[in-house]
Amino acid sequence: MTAWNAFAKAADDADVKETTRCNALPTDMKERPNFVDRLGREEDAMKARIERIEAVKPTLLAFYNTLSPEQKVVLDRPRGMMGREGHHHGGPR
Repeated sequence: MTAWNAFAKAADDADVKETTRCNALPTDMKERPNFVDRLGREEDAMKARIERIEAVKPTLLAFYNTLSPEQKVVLDRPRGMMGREGHHHGGPR
């Protein structure tokens, strides 16, 4: 298995887990959650994000180590929030 294929599989597996987590969230709220409930949901989302990073990191690092110096330059560029470098509310700044 190539480094890319290993990373792609880890990312796909993480996607399935995240989709399962999202599908388990309540879809109908009778009332707005209070501060404590919202904080708990935010914490759960952050934990899920860390879990996802930890799941793909080993294969991503292995893939990164196969790249040429020129390819690494592309990935080494700073990213904006959520990977949307240079975009602000749907468009470039």
